[in-house]
Amino acid sequence: MSASKILAGIRIDGKLTGNADIKIEGEIYGEVNLDSSIFIAEGGKAEAKIKAINIFLAGTFIGDAEADFIQITPTGRVNGKLKAPAISIEKGAKFTGSIEMGEGEAPSSETSAEAISESADIESPDGEEIIDDPESSEIGILKSSIIDSTIKHHAPFLPGRAIDPESEEN
Repeated sequence: MSASKILAGIRIDGKLTGNADIKIEGEIYGEVNLDSSIFIAEGGKAEAKIKAINIFLAGTFIGDAEADFIQITPTGRVNGKLKAPAISIEKGAKFTGSIEMGEGEAPSSETSAEAISESADIESPDGEEIIDDPESSEIGILKSSIIDSTIKHHAPFLPGRAIDPESEEN
């Protein structure tokens, strides 16, 4: 299935809904609710609240995003709140905001600290650890400054109607 495109030079203000994959090369401002995947291409911009099955961020994104899987590629620039059971931030990506992973009831801070320390090695661009106190009660939601994505563990890709962000057919 080929993705619909919002081409460079096109700006959408408002609400976008649907069940087809979409690739944003232009700009979108507002709210996006999809029963499919969205790909913000390099050079594309979204200032929005996005809910979709999969979200791929290669361009600029400001806002809140919720999905089954979120990926920030090396060209992605993100400022906001991400919520998904699986999130991948690739080397070179820039992220400012908060990440909430998991489903259902939030685990205790002890469980969260163990899960974070086992699943990822996270450092800021200057080599400083983001999480200084693993016993902190605020481990459930990872709040960070810009991460130059030195995350050495990537979340697995979840099956679904995903689009290939590298494909020219999208």
